[in-house]
Parts: sequence; C-alpha cells; structure tokens
Amino acid sequence: MSLCSIKAALLLVVFLVASLWSSAKSARQVAESNNDLGLKFSLFPKWKAVIVFNKLEDGSDFTIHCKSKDDDLGSHVISAGKFYTWNFHVNVWGTTLFFCSVTTKHGSGTYDLYKAENETDLNWSIEEDGVHGLDSLTHFKWTNQLLI
Repeated sequence: MSLCSIKAALLLVVFLVASLWSSAKSARQVAESNNDLGLKFSLFPKWKAVIVFNKLEDGSDFTIHCKSKDDDLGSHVISAGKFYTWNFHVNVWGTTLFFCSVTTKHGSGTYDLYKAENETDLNWSIEEDGVHGLDSLTHFKWTNQLLI
C-alpha cells in the first residue's frame, strides 16, 4: 500500500468519524428539543433514581416490593431511618411505570412511585399515615394515599 493510499484511507476515516459525530449531536439536539415540546419519545434516555425513605416515627420497619412491566426489583425490608433506592432508564416510548407494594404495621397498599408522564415524583417517604411525595429530600409535597 502506498503512502498516498494510506493518507487517503486515514482522511476517509476522519471524515466518517466527523460525520457520525455530527449526526449523533444533531439527533441528540432534536430529541432534547422534542422533550422541551412535551414529547415523550427520546433516543437518549436519562438515568432516573427513585428514593423511598423510612420515616415511621415508631422506629418500625416496612417492606417494599417494586415492579415494572419489565423488571421485578424483589422484596426489601427497610429499617427505621434507612431508605430504598433504585435507578433506571425511561423506555424510549416514555411509558415507564414502577408500582410498589408497601407493608407496614400500620397498613399496606400499592402505589405508582414512578410514572414517566409525571416524573417529578422521585422521592417518597413512608409514614404512619401514608406514602408522601417529597419535593426535596426533606420537605413534603403531598400525600399519595393512606395505608389501608
């Protein structure tokens, strides 16, 4: 192979890499602008994390078992003052849903703790009177449902 052929091949590789990089950047910008318009579809899903705190004042444990259509996260016992967390990517259709069964000595219930269309609710606390959504790690936003 001549030096001229090697230079031509190298130039072709550089051109292809630059073209692919530009295409990927453009696709990412389109996906982000689509999300700004309220569209759920994304080629570049972001990591999400849900945190569920044990804020039972009596110091008792609770059991949580979370599932989605594709994943069963299993059953976990969460001690007083501790938390349970998991992370995931939202599916490309923007329809990811995680629902969790929560059992305490005060009652039990099943709750949607992550819905892609309402993705602001990522932090939760389990308390004697129910499951509370949090707008930060310490401040209450609203009560989801009372435990039955």
